[in-house]
Amino acid sequence: MDRNRVSCALLLAFLALATASFGASQPVTGVEHWVNNGPIKLYVWEKYVETSKDKPIIVLAHGSATAGKESFDLQVPGKPTYSLMDVLAEHGFDVFALDVRGFGRSTHPEGHMTTAEASQDLTVPVMIIHGQYDDVADLDGLFPFFAQLPNPRKQYVVVPDAGHMMHLQKGHRLFQHEVIAFFSAP
Repeated sequence: MDRNRVSCALLLAFLALATASFGASQPVTGVEHWVNNGPIKLYVWEKYVETSKDKPIIVLAHGSATAGKESFDLQVPGKPTYSLMDVLAEHGFDVFALDVRGFGRSTHPEGHMTTAEASQDLTVPVMIIHGQYDDVADLDGLFPFFAQLPNPRKQYVVVPDAGHMMHLQKGHRLFQHEVIAFFSAP
C-alpha cells in the first residue's frame, strides 16, 4: 500500500488514564524533544498547560503534506482554535506532534517510507480521521490499513463536508470534537 495514502490523516494516540478539563486561562507551554529510533532521529514538539506531569498523553502524526508542528500547532492571530495542540492541552492533555521520518526536522532517509517503517516510529491505539471530500485520503485507501491495525483500541472517522486539511478548515471544531471524544473515552 502507498505510504503517502496511509500517512494522510493518520492520527496515532497514546492513551493514559482519564482526562480533566482545563480552561483557557493558563498559558500553553511548548517544548522541543528529539527521539532516537536506531539511526533515525525524530523531532517531537510537546505542548501542555501548567505541567506535563500526570496528564493523559496524546501523540499526533501528520499526513504526507506537512510536518507535525506545522500540521497541528498552526498559530493564527485572532483564531486560537486553529491550533489542535493548544485545544487539546487546554482540555488537560500532554500533547506531542512528531515529524515522522522523512518530514520536517526528522531524519530524511533515501526513498519513500513504508507502512512498516512508519509503524516502527509508533504501534499504539489509533484513530484514523479524514474529510468526506479529502482528495488524498479516502476509505478505499485507508480502510484496509485500518483493518490490519493490531491494537483493538481503534476508530475510523470521516468528517462530513471536510477536505484534506480539515483541522484548518471551516469545520475544524467538529474535527477537534471527534479527536477529544476519542482521547477522553474511559
